[in-house]
Amino acid sequence: MELEEVPFKMAISSNDHYLALKFGTYVRILDTLTGALFHHKLPTQNGRCGQNDHLVSFSTDCLSFIACTRYEPEKVISYHCECQTPANFSSVESSAPSVSHSSLTIFPLNPRKLTARQGLVSDSGLSSILLSSKSAFLTTFTERGYPTYLSFHSSPSAHILRDQDLRIGSRIHKAALCATGQNLVLLNDRNQLFRIANPFGREQAPIKIGQVKRQTSVKREVEVAMPGKDEVNVFWVEKGKGVLVTVGLGGGKSRPVEIGVDVEQILAAEHGL
Repeated sequence: MELEEVPFKMAISSNDHYLALKFGTYVRILDTLTGALFHHKLPTQNGRCGQNDHLVSFSTDCLSFIACTRYEPEKVISYHCECQTPANFSSVESSAPSVSHSSLTIFPLNPRKLTARQGLVSDSGLSSILLSSKSAFLTTFTERGYPTYLSFHSSPSAHILRDQDLRIGSRIHKAALCATGQNLVLLNDRNQLFRIANPFGREQAPIKIGQVKRQTSVKREVEVAMPGKDEVNVFWVEKGKGVLVTVGLGGGKSRPVEIGVDVEQILAAEHGL
């Protein structure tokens, strides 16, 4: 498969059946078993996009995917479709206000023509998109882009997570969903972990399950995953070493485990070297 440009984001389905490549105005889905390619044209908006204003992810059943794009000054367009049927898609709009033109790092849709300006660290764009059937959950690492539920049923809609007293806030490092879609967790910029049970059923209040001891950071330098329905893995790199902590949904937490990491290789990959 030849690429005309570098994708903003990539994702692979949990069963390794599909690979998604998200570009500025379209997504390509590769069937890894047959080699077939499926081209999905995304709905667009007049406005510029940041390099971090792109997300793509597969559903828990691996049959469909979702692609999100944030356009300046605040609109996010989320596209949902089955992997092999580009004609049968739906989309919904939500809001994640960006900072002013003078302080935000802005890029055109074509990554070959990047012209960066000094960015504001409190706005790192979109951070996570989780999809289960026709329901999704979107998070950002911004000042006012609060976690949002997206629905792609008969009447696509979006509504903000009920967050009493802004305990969670709008700056979310990462969110994760277990394979069954039964539990959702998210990690905010204060390194607090929250759980939402049955996230796409009747809405329930988030419950704090713990806090990870790591440097508070305004950057998304952490990964969160749920290998099972009852525990969360949190991984980050600190002082040249990888750190892994496992947190149970009941609040139990493991001792940090250090993992060898080749930082030079990671930096080279990020810069395309």
